[in-house]
Amino acid sequence: MLDSGALMEGFSFKPTTPKDSITLFNDVPYFKYHQSSAPRKKLPRRAMMVLDDTRKEHVMKMFQRALQEAAKNFNSGF
Repeated sequence: MLDSGALMEGFSFKPTTPKDSITLFNDVPYFKYHQSSAPRKKLPRRAMMVLDDTRKEHVMKMFQRALQEAAKNFNSGF
């Protein structure tokens, strides 16, 4: 059930230094409580950053593309 959509809209990312990674985060104050696997009675668990097989595959493809591009740029310098 989606109440306000604030959790989904709260995701942001920023490149980190060195520029070979990014940080994904959610600034919504109650995000950490929904993400937690602690026992609960009132607040439902809404795990939004689960790394399932589909996401793992997507991330691996992104890394592969980035490595291929870096290798191409490196090789073109010679």
